[in-house]
Amino acid sequence: MLNYYGYMLGDLGIRLEEAQSLVQRALAEDPYNGAYLDSLGWVYYKENKLADAEATLRKALERDSHDPTMHSHLGDVYAKSGRHELAAAEWVKSLAEWKRVLPADVEPEKVAEVEKKVSQSKRRVAQQSVPDTAKP
Repeated sequence: MLNYYGYMLGDLGIRLEEAQSLVQRALAEDPYNGAYLDSLGWVYYKENKLADAEATLRKALERDSHDPTMHSHLGDVYAKSGRHELAAAEWVKSLAEWKRVLPADVEPEKVAEVEKKVSQSKRRVAQQSVPDTAKP
């Protein structure tokens, strides 16, 4: 319950100190829980603590390398850090993991969001590969 509430606050971007505290309390009870680590990493992301977010999300993925949301979150951290190729790679992994989950567990809105990010990153790469002389 602590993790869920903390994640919801963090995801909304409100009361981030409280969100961090709640998730840290959940982690104190279960320090190896990948979902809790993901929540903390996401709160760090919302606080713009990108180094902490990356380290925590990498730890979460060590616990559960097949979680599509964790890959998406790490991709978002990379994108915000300006590491767009790494971001795209994580989003592609996220989509691959969404294809592996049971149909009842698929969250179509999250899949659509990740597909949009992958599409935008492909456009960005294509635009960057166009020589300057060809640009208007």
